[in-house]
Formats: sequence, structure tokens, C-alpha cells
Amino acid sequence: EGTGELDFVSSVAADDLSAEIKAVDVEDLETFDPENPNWTEEELEEIKNGLNWRLGVTIRSISIGIITGIICTFMLLKILLWNSASTPGWSLPAVLISYIIIKLFVKIASRWTEILPLSKYELVVIQTVTVAITSVSLDTSFITLAAWALCLSFTSVNLVTVLRKTFIVRYRLPFPSPSATAVLINSFTEKQSEERDLKIKAFTKYGGFWLFAGQAYYADSGISGCSAFALPIFGLAAMRYEWFVNFNAENLMYSGIAFLTPRVVNFSTIVGSVVFYGILYPIIYSKGYTVEKVGDQIPEGYWFAQGGGTNYYSGMGGYAVFFMICCVLGNGAYIVIDMLKVTIVSFIEKHNQSDENMFDGMSNAEIREEHLRTKIMEESTINKWFLLSAFLISCIVGVVVIPFLFPIKWYFVLVGYIIFPIIAVINVYLVGLTDQGITFLIAKGLIFAFGGWIRSAMGDYEAFPTLMIFLGVVAFGSQNSADIMGDYKTAYNLKASSTSMYIAEMIGLVVGCFISPAIWLLFYRSSPDMGFDTSAFPVNYAPAYIGVGHIALDGFDALPEKATTFGIVFFICAFLSEPLKDYVLLKIFKTGRISKFIQDFWPNWMVMGLYAYLDPGDYALPTVLGWLFCEYWQYKDSESAKRLKYIVGSAIIVGVTIFGVPQSFLGLASVSSPMCMTAWPTSDGSLMEGSNDIFDLTYY
Repeated sequence: EGTGELDFVSSVAADDLSAEIKAVDVEDLETFDPENPNWTEEELEEIKNGLNWRLGVTIRSISIGIITGIICTFMLLKILLWNSASTPGWSLPAVLISYIIIKLFVKIASRWTEILPLSKYELVVIQTVTVAITSVSLDTSFITLAAWALCLSFTSVNLVTVLRKTFIVRYRLPFPSPSATAVLINSFTEKQSEERDLKIKAFTKYGGFWLFAGQAYYADSGISGCSAFALPIFGLAAMRYEWFVNFNAENLMYSGIAFLTPRVVNFSTIVGSVVFYGILYPIIYSKGYTVEKVGDQIPEGYWFAQGGGTNYYSGMGGYAVFFMICCVLGNGAYIVIDMLKVTIVSFIEKHNQSDENMFDGMSNAEIREEHLRTKIMEESTINKWFLLSAFLISCIVGVVVIPFLFPIKWYFVLVGYIIFPIIAVINVYLVGLTDQGITFLIAKGLIFAFGGWIRSAMGDYEAFPTLMIFLGVVAFGSQNSADIMGDYKTAYNLKASSTSMYIAEMIGLVVGCFISPAIWLLFYRSSPDMGFDTSAFPVNYAPAYIGVGHIALDGFDALPEKATTFGIVFFICAFLSEPLKDYVLLKIFKTGRISKFIQDFWPNWMVMGLYAYLDPGDYALPTVLGWLFCEYWQYKDSESAKRLKYIVGSAIIVGVTIFGVPQSFLGLASVSSPMCMTAWPTSDGSLMEGSNDIFDLTYY
């Protein structure tokens, strides 16, 4: 057993599989028995290739991944320093950019020698190296030195690798963008067949349409607040409460995500929007006061200042962010406890315990495919004790080294290292469900719990920088966890080696820890006034972090009235909801329509909490439109929907995301959109530049 070269890799030798497993024709099998799978010759070949990590980790795949990572890091840092705290995911662009690079290289080099095309195993390694490099750029978007990045970047990769089977196999999280990446890679490498041609046609059709839609949207978005695609379908009055549909291409990407996510996620999306934006927020907003309404004396019964008053968190923003955090952490606490139970069992036993409902609704061929993917993941794995040891060593190094880099006490760093694995697990689960990561929002909310403690320990003068470094440890230490798990999901779908993913992640992170500070230094020297409004790199989101830090020093007292009361209620509801479903309702109704209904329509509080912050018009309603279209498609032609819905959803995501590449280049050249069109009256400017948002939740 094992390769002999990596002593921490425990795998069954691929050459022995044919002796262990009898090969038969898959059409001859009526049922699938995991204990006696009877793999076909083609499946045996896939297992053999999947276990061979050398097929993916090649000189050209690593080299192209590093080149693509440098290109994407340059674009990403330019975007971050220019005008945005929101950045596109890079797994899809990485595949496209690397594919273009290799095509150009092959075209040139083929004049002298024959070069084999890239395999799917190499493409997934390329995008993994690229994403690993760009994930470090988020850690070093200011001069933190390579040591800071090295202390924080490697902790998540070891933690997430231990838990990958739990997230991907046991919970069967869809991970929409990584799944779309796998579809894109397959379209480049799959063998010619009628089925492949049908999928390629659907992928090209829908992906091309959304690529064109992205260009159309970009053309009319020259000023903040412009969009001819944001339609007040519920009326202008409802639009002021965020109830409209934004049909721009970027937001309709969530329609594509709805094709890939389970019914319970899509249902929870609209439930969360209705509960918070439709019911609770209008009631809370009526409790706010303005000087015009109450004069200089604030009467009893009012909770907060409408418009935020002196800071964002003292107004509606404080309610929205805190409610979101409480819902996510409440549901996440149950997930962490459940995952600890599964992980402990998996350390003791050879395999994780399977969920008895894991394969409900799947055909025999689909169950067989899932077992094939799971087998490759299990047998091309990294020793768990090695990963756990590497995780603990990286934590110890960080606790020792970071206090020498920045003015922070070691015990604050230790607390940060204790907290961020929990945040990482919760963030991975949420990204796996919705494609939305909220690491920084959770971290900013958590510092309210520690701001008072840090202030009392450090004093007013030293408390603020200490709190910012503490925020950095928690946020940056956990933010790349979802990217890493997404890479494992892509490899799982492609039946590629987990070992090759781990090697690619480590290579990408090492390179990124040095490339990102170097590129940052290039930008800094070209613009020494970085951070000022008049600079070419104003870093517009930085005041948000500064503001949060100053406010958080007052602890929960900085939040508006009744926020903590509501938050505690939401935390309890979110924590109890999942065990009530898993250990009560599904134990009573184990099978049948009622069981299926509970699984599909029992709201997930983590998703609901996300939409306590994200507004309905830009996020929830596009998701619901995609979900309704998918349900109608399944009703009219279930066979066609079953074959192609994941292809169509992936095509929408890819089409929208790929346009982010030329858009990033236009941003690098400081080219803005040529037009501004809207679908509502703007003669007085009252509905422009975010002022249509009566709740004032557009701070981020």
C-alpha cells in the first residue's frame, strides 16, 4: 500500500484493484451493492487514474497554475485597492485563462514537437493552484509581510482536508461554483459522444447568452445606482423596501445557482426574505426616530435613529448584521457539534458512518457514480493524524510569531486561533449551500463580543490596533477554507485524486505568500497616497473596517435597542431547528411523502440568516425565479431536466463569471461604463445611488 514516495499518503495500489474487483457490464446490474460493487472495466480505469496523483501534478500544470495565479492576483489586488470589497470567484476564470494559455503554447510549440492536450486532472490542479494563490492575496492586501500570510494560510488547508468527506459525501453540499467548474473542465476534456454533444450545445447556448447579458448590463452601469434591468415589479413604494427584481446579469447568476442547490435552500431563501424584509424590518423601522419626527427630545418607545445616526451599527445595519450572525452561528453550532461527532467516529473507525437517506431519490446509475467518486476520494487520501499534527503545529507557530510582527498579546492570538476553525467550518457549510461566503461579516460581528475585553485589557490607546489584528487573525485564517473545500468538490466531481489537490494547495499557498506582497508593493510604490480619496487606489472599504473596530470597543452596547434580545431568540431557534428535524420529525416520518416534504421544505436557518442581510431584489428573488423555472422544467419534462439542469445552471454561472475577466481588465485601465439607464423616475435623484434603500443596509 502507498506510493513509497509520500509516506503520509495511505492508498490502495491501483494495480491491485483489478484483482480485487470483478469487472462486469453496468447494464447487467439491477442493484448496486457497496460491499460487492462489481466495477466495469471503464470504472476500474477511472479508479486507477483517480488514484494516480501524478496525472494531475505535472510540471506544466503547476507552471501554468502559477502563471494564471499571478495574473489573477494582479487583477484581484487592483480591484480590492481600487473600489470594491467584493471580488469574483476565480476558479472558473482560472480554468478559462489557463486553457487559453495552454492552447497558445500548444499552437506555437506544435511546429516543432507533438504536445498532448491537458487532461481533466491537470486542469483541476491548475485551477487549485490559481485559487490558492489568489486566496492569499486577500490576506496580504496591505503590507503584512510574507510571514503573516505563512502563519495563517496553511492552517485552514489541513483542517478542511480532514473534513472534506463529511462536507462533500455525508452532507452532500452542492458547492455551485466548484460544480460548475467541473462541468467546464469536462466540456474541454470529455470524449466525443452524442451525450457530450447535447451537453456542450446546452452549455454553449445558455453560457453564451449570459455572457452577452453581462456585456449589456455593464454598458449601462456607468454610475452607482444605474441599471435598466432593476424593475420595480411590486411598485415604487415596495422598491424602497428592497422588493424589486434586479435582472442584471451579475445578480441573475443566482438563478443559475438555484439550478444546482437543493429545494430546501431555495425555499429557505424566500422564507428568510419574507420574514426579515417583509415582516420584521418594517416593524423595527417604525420604531426608529428622526429629528423631524420627534424633535430634539427623544421620547420613550423609540429604539434607534433612522439612517444610522452617528454610525452604521447603531441603525438598521446593526439589526441586520447581528440577526444574520445569530442565525448563522446558531445553526452553525449544531453543525459543528454534529461534525465533531462524525469526525471522532471517523478517526476511530475506517469509514465515516453513512446517512441512511443519503441516496434517496437517486437512480441506480447515480448511486453507482457516487460510490465510485467516494471510493477514489477515500483511497487517495492523506493520513488524518498527519493533517491534525500539521494543523496544531501551524497554530502554535502563528501564536508565537504573530506577536513579534504586530503589537498584540499572544493570548489574543490564541483566542483567535481557537475561534477561526469554528468560523471556517460554518463558512464552508454556508458556501456549500448557497455559494455565499460571509467570513468577514461574521468576524466583524464577533469582535463586538471581544471589543470590551480587549479595551479593558489594553486601554483605549492600544485597544484599536489590537482589535484590528484580532479581526485579521479570525477573518483571514478562515476565509480561504471554502475555496479549498470547493477545490476538493471539483476534484470529487471529476473523480480526481484528493492527494493531488492537497499538493496543489500547498504549492499555491507557498507561492501566494510571496507573490501577493510583491504585487502589493508594486501598487504601493506606484501610488504612495494609497488610501486617500484622491488616490488611484482609495481602498473604499477600509473605512468600514476602521468604523467597526472603533464601535466594537464598546461591545454589545454599540448595537441598537432590542437587537440582542432578538438575536438571542434567533440563535436559539436556529440551534434547535435542525435537531428537531433530524431527531424528531424524521424519526417519526422515516420514509414516504411526509418525510420528503420535511426534507425539502423545513427552512434552514443558516440560509434564512444570510437573507436577513442580503436584500430580496438583488439576491433572493433572482434565486427564486431560477428555482421556479427549474421546478416547471422538471414538471413538464423531468427526463430532460434531470439530464441537463446542472449543465444549464453551470452555464449561467460560467457565462456571468467569465465576463468578470474582461471587466477586470477594463477596471485596470480605469475604463467606466458608457451609459446610465434606469427603469424608474430619477428626475429628482431620490432613487439614485442607493438612497432608494429605506433600511439603509447598503453600507457594504
